[in-house]
Amino acid sequence: MAEQKKEEVKIDMRQATEAQMKLISELLEETQCKEIPPEYTNGKMVRTSANAYINYLMEYKTRDKAIRAANKQPASFDKIGFGMVYKLVWRYYVDVKKTPAMDMRTFQDTVIAEYTVFKQAQKACREHVEEGGFR
Repeated sequence: MAEQKKEEVKIDMRQATEAQMKLISELLEETQCKEIPPEYTNGKMVRTSANAYINYLMEYKTRDKAIRAANKQPASFDKIGFGMVYKLVWRYYVDVKKTPAMDMRTFQDTVIAEYTVFKQAQKACREHVEEGGFR
């Protein structure tokens, strides 16, 4: 019995394989997950912890996909309107030097938000014209 417990301890303390570490790094890159377990130090981890972390990242990935699919709105871009909004946002961030440097994700979010406002204004203008305004 004592020998069996010693053997189990040896198995639990073995380092994670290269395949496990590669899978972890790929999943971290793919999911952009910021939660790193305390056992993960200098790219080394115990096998059981690596398996648990891989399972967590796989769940995180599927949960993230499900959330994105649930919140996804159908994309209906008109090229002229989107291009115009893109250029306006780009010029604003290039010309105005007071704005801090922004990453690509922030730029994309800004363009999409401004485009949404543009589409709402466009819809309101069309409704106003249909009701007899601007004649």
